[in-house]
Parts: sequence; C-alpha cells; structure tokens
Amino acid sequence: MKSAILLVESEPARLDSLSRALNGAGFEVTATNTFDAAIAALRQRSFDGVVTAHHLGTHNGVHVVLRVNNDRPGAMAVVTTATPDPILEREAAAFGAVTIVAPWRDTSPLLVLLKSSGVAPV
Repeated sequence: MKSAILLVESEPARLDSLSRALNGAGFEVTATNTFDAAIAALRQRSFDGVVTAHHLGTHNGVHVVLRVNNDRPGAMAVVTTATPDPILEREAAAFGAVTIVAPWRDTSPLLVLLKSSGVAPV
C-alpha cells in the first residue's frame, strides 16, 4: 500500500510540480489548493504525511500543521516556503514540522526527508 500524502499549495504550477514528483516517487497524493480543502481532506481520511505551502491566503502552513497535529497525530508535516525564513522554521518546528525551501525547484530534499522520516512510498 502506498503512503498517503496530503499536498497543500495555492500556486497551480507548484501544486502540479510537487504532485507529479510525489506521485512519481510512489506516493499516493491528495492535492489541494486551499486551507479549507486541506481540512476537508483531513476529515475524510488519514494521511502519513502532509506537505503544505507557507502562504495559503488567510491561513498559512502552520495552521495546517496545527490541524494535522490535532486530527492526525503522528503524521509527518512539512511546510514549504519560497525563501529561507528563520521565524517560520522556529514556528513550524515548535509544532513538529520541518521547513523546506522551494521544493518545487528540486524535489530530492523533500523526497529524502519523507523517506528518512518513515513515510515510505511503498
């Protein structure tokens, strides 16, 4: 059985790029583009990992991480950002998430992180 990943990204090109990379690596991906869609997906099923953009309109990736921690404890959480942000890194880490910069440009660090944390694609 494939590991299930919830992907949350408001930028269509980034959502497509990350979704294709995760699917290509063997993950089962549920792709959403808003905070509300992500929360609806979390209510419908369990995920082994969540990869969420930092900026999601009126919410942000840390809000998604908080919901994941509340609704699905134990799921791996990753917050993506376009540029390094030490404050985001500290906030995300405080809730058990890891921050990765621009994984849509090079997905290998994201894939290594997911696999090394036990979120294996098969």
